[in-house]
Amino acid sequence: MNNINEYLLEAGWTYDNGCTCDEESELVKICEEIKSLKDANNLDINMREKYALEIYNIISFSLTSVDSRADWISCSYYNSPRLKKLIRFLDEAQLCFYRKYYTGSLALLFITLEKYLRDLYGWIPGSPDPTFSNLKNSVHNLPNTLKADTVFKILDNVYSRYDSLNPSLFYFNRHGLLHGINREEMYDEMNCARLFNLFNILCTAENVNRTAWGDNLELLNYRYDIYRKCSSDKLEGLLTRVDYT
Repeated sequence: MNNINEYLLEAGWTYDNGCTCDEESELVKICEEIKSLKDANNLDINMREKYALEIYNIISFSLTSVDSRADWISCSYYNSPRLKKLIRFLDEAQLCFYRKYYTGSLALLFITLEKYLRDLYGWIPGSPDPTFSNLKNSVHNLPNTLKADTVFKILDNVYSRYDSLNPSLFYFNRHGLLHGINREEMYDEMNCARLFNLFNILCTAENVNRTAWGDNLELLNYRYDIYRKCSSDKLEGLLTRVDYT
């Protein structure tokens, strides 16, 4: 299969770095199943959800590991004029993620994404608010047009209007989240990872070079140690998982 991302997108994913050979073989197998179902017009929302979680289980470690996130933020995002301004929010979202506060992390990531897109669009305080269409189209200002097209397809889910009768893929949708229509914890966790991946693609679409020197090399070590020590607290977990219904 020449381009697995074409079929990964059918399950709300795209991924092109960090896979082992075994992981890539598993992804190819899933993509072949997706293609078969799509060709037979049988790729419904339930199958897309099933494959989305299967894909996440394959790539989750290489995408969300401490090493990977510390490296992307310290050595790539740091070199992006737009993403560098947002690192404080990204760190906060990352700490929530490692402590298993996935819904909080997801909300922070949507805020960060909108800040990025507004900056890319050229919005300044006091000027009229851009429409969601404006925000999505702003990615076409990025120099790597192939990656920008991929981002645009993902943003179609993020900024589509939530329809309870025909929900966007896996409720990966800021409108749904802000109106309290989020899913089980496993979906919030997966959707955080999808936004981590989206920021990686945005960074690549900017043609940012990965370099580690001076301050950002020091921050890489500092960030790695902080992320590594950040884990869920059992007592907090007991509190946040009480069923009050």
